[in-house]
Amino acid sequence: MKNILFIATFLLPAQLLLADTTWTGATNTDWFNAGNWDAGIPDTNDVVFIGNGATVDINGVAEADYVEYTGGVGGLTTINLTGGSLTESGNKFTGRSATDTNVEINISNATWAATGGASFYGPDDSTGALTFNLGANGHLDGYYRYRYDGLTINAANGIFEMALTGGVAGIVRLDNSAALNLSGSGVMVFDIFGNGSSESLTASAAADLSGGSIQFRFDDAYTPMVGDSYTILNSANIVRNGAGSNVSSFDVDGKYEITWDASQWASGDLTIDSITAIPEPSSIFMMSFAGLLLGWIQLRRRQS
Repeated sequence: MKNILFIATFLLPAQLLLADTTWTGATNTDWFNAGNWDAGIPDTNDVVFIGNGATVDINGVAEADYVEYTGGVGGLTTINLTGGSLTESGNKFTGRSATDTNVEINISNATWAATGGASFYGPDDSTGALTFNLGANGHLDGYYRYRYDGLTINAANGIFEMALTGGVAGIVRLDNSAALNLSGSGVMVFDIFGNGSSESLTASAAADLSGGSIQFRFDDAYTPMVGDSYTILNSANIVRNGAGSNVSSFDVDGKYEITWDASQWASGDLTIDSITAIPEPSSIFMMSFAGLLLGWIQLRRRQS
């Protein structure tokens, strides 16, 4: 009988095996203290609930299926991710905030990421707010859609990367008045998969990309060439930096140096005007070593 029950449990859909755990903050503000949770420290199968006015500090590798923020008027819920990572593995909405809930998520020297292709939901009305603040070396990655009123990403530092799963080009979205502010030393990354095939951003409300730096990550199976073109921005109301002067000349992985033709940047399009492959450090070392060896051989010949 036990074996039958075990097999039946094993065959259950993953979503039926999820468990709930709620933040109590009974001991301190540490995510990794079991005394702060009603059902123990969350793992990748847990739906996490964090109530109004809580402060949660994360410095380490944290996991959840997804996190919801609950409560009502009166308090500010603060999540400080200052080292390590928080990974949400659920493939539906994540971060859903209750009406009137105010949540501030501060990320520095750490990564907040989704691995299941989730959407990030803010409050479903304008009376609440959910704000991401990306500090130095703070990385927000993996959510293909940010939506609802009061959801704001402030990328004055760190890296903001809206990604789809499976390495497939598509549109990443800011919907329902979600806002993005790219400024200072902030970086926004778009994946490029081929000529005419890249991630692009659409925004129904405020998206200001006039500051910071816009960078690209080229798929390993694709070698970009002069004349290759990409549609990066899909909404006319996205604020951009003139002729694309904040579009980086170097890709994220440091493989290419690029001169962009940004004459169509007003429409959100970029075309490669010139491109130079950057040798890997190991290749540079081998070339330098070969040059030194050749020089030594020539010197020996002169001496003999």
